[in-house]
Amino acid sequence: MPGHLLVIPKRHIEGRLQDATKEEQEEIMSFLAEFQAKILEKLTPGCDIRQNYKPYVENSNTHINHMHFHLYPRKYKDELHEKVDIHRKSLYQPLPEEEKERPFQLLSD
Repeated sequence: MPGHLLVIPKRHIEGRLQDATKEEQEEIMSFLAEFQAKILEKLTPGCDIRQNYKPYVENSNTHINHMHFHLYPRKYKDELHEKVDIHRKSLYQPLPEEEKERPFQLLSD
């Protein structure tokens, strides 16, 4: 993808942001914000920032258990939209009323 930026911390971190030091977290977020702004200013009107943590997926040529972030320059109806985003509507459904409070209860402990 033209303009794709892969951001990897120098220190090996398995994949969870909470495992980075406070200084590393601040440096990573600052770097992502700076380069997202550059992408939006110079390349495209949109930019996805993605970080996945999936320790249950084995390392391969498309997945590695090491913290990393992707910045994807995006345009409406770009190739990623045509192949992936069009399926989101069917994947994401409104949360039933009885489930709306559950995440708050689980995370407040």
